[in-house]
This record gives sequence, structure tokens and C-alpha cells, in this order.
Amino acid sequence: NARIVLNGTIVEKSTNDFTINGIRFNLKEVMEAGQEATFRLENDPDAVVETVKKFIDLYNETIDLINKKLSEERYRNYPPLTEEQKKEMTEKEIELWEERAKSGLLRSDPLLDRIVRDLRYAVSSAVAGQPDGIRSLADIGINTIDWKEKGKLHVDEEKLRNAITQDPEAVMRLFNADGGDSYQKGVATRLYDILKTGIQDITEKAGGGEFQIYDNSILGKQIRDMEDRIADMEERLLRVEERYWQKFTAMEQAIQYANQQSLWLMSQLNMYSSY
Repeated sequence: NARIVLNGTIVEKSTNDFTINGIRFNLKEVMEAGQEATFRLENDPDAVVETVKKFIDLYNETIDLINKKLSEERYRNYPPLTEEQKKEMTEKEIELWEERAKSGLLRSDPLLDRIVRDLRYAVSSAVAGQPDGIRSLADIGINTIDWKEKGKLHVDEEKLRNAITQDPEAVMRLFNADGGDSYQKGVATRLYDILKTGIQDITEKAGGGEFQIYDNSILGKQIRDMEDRIADMEERLLRVEERYWQKFTAMEQAIQYANQQSLWLMSQLNMYSSY
């Protein structure tokens, strides 16, 4: 067995390759009595910077996608196609038409607008309990630049690297701290909560939740209500149509009877006028 003394404690393992407290040891040779090996652990700020940059890129992609939907142009001259119209069009024409018809459906949507505002506030506000200089993303070099970008973040790598080197634990808590309210939570934790709530609200409004068997969403209920109203109106239309057909039939019969009476009178008048 491999046998070492680590910080005054004897450690014995069945292999030369083992892990203690997250640190991997790979023993290469036997050491003489009294011989020591000294090593020092250091953070890798470059790796942390790359991880943070990927996180910011994902955030920017999310915020950009939602903002595009909120400002997407609406083409009101492109209503949904009927089955009869689709039969007269090619697949490419149908695809282009439906692309225009769906454009702008979420323009200025209040639910998506609220999600964007919550996300922007989450990344710009400070995290409670943090040391001075590492209270917010702006303190570590992550900030907005142009208001026209609608909340997209940019990373000052040098400032971020200095903050990681200075206090890596505080930087970690800035992202993933947990707490009783939003002010005590880290930025990543806030974003997770906001997006999770947003997905639940969208599912409640539009349906499509995971493993959803019955659509009990607001839009689903509105669609079913509209379908019921259409069915009632179609039934009423059939009754009105039937009533008119009965009236027209009776009118036709009355006209035929009047014509017969008129012909009979004409024949009688012709007969008397011949005397």
C-alpha cells in the first residue's frame, strides 16, 4: 500500500493514485526517511474567467432572443392560411407566408417584457453580505456599455481576473450565493429563479408543459371557449337555414297555387268572353 504523512496525519491507500479533499495525488517513487515534498495550491484565474465569459455569453443570447421577439415586426396582411389556400401554394410559399404570419405575435408581450426587466435588474443590483469591491458584477468588470444593446453585458477580463485573484471565494458567492430573498442571492441563482418562474408563467398561459396530458392553460381555455362558441353559432346557423328553407318552400307552394288560380281565372274569362 501507498503510505504517506500528510500535514502530520498518516494516510494509507491501496494504490499510488488517489484523491484527498479534491486533490489528486500520484506517487512516483519511495522517499527516504526525513525527506519531504512541499506543494502549493493556486487558483487558475484564466479558467474561471473563461467560465464566467461563457455564462455571460449565454445570458446575452437569452436577453437578445427575448428582445428580438418583443420588437419583431408585425405583418398584418399575412393572416393564417386556410386549407384551401394551402392547396394552391407550394411548400416554399407556405413556409414564407407562415413565417410572416407568425412574425410579431409576441411583440410588446407583457410577460416577456417582465422577464427581461427582472433579468436586467438581477444582474445590475448588488448582492447583500459581499465585501467592498465585490458587491456587484460591475465591481468585477461586468457591465453594460450602450443602452441600445438593451441590457447585453460586456466583460473586462483584466478587472475580472484581478478580482478572482484577490478573493476567489467572494467572486464565487457573487454568482451562486443562496439566501432567503433576492438581495441575498447570487446573480446566477437569481437568474435561475427568474427563468424558472418565467417558464412556469408561460406554460400556465400558453400550455406545453413537460408531461402535460391536458392543456389547462389560459390560451387553451380561450381556444376551447372559442371552439364552443363556433359550434353554437354553426348550430344556430343550421336552424336559421332550415327555418328559411321552410319559409321558401311554403312561399314556392303559395306561388304555385296562385299561378294555378290565375290560370284558372284566365281560362274562365276567356271562356265567357267567347260568348
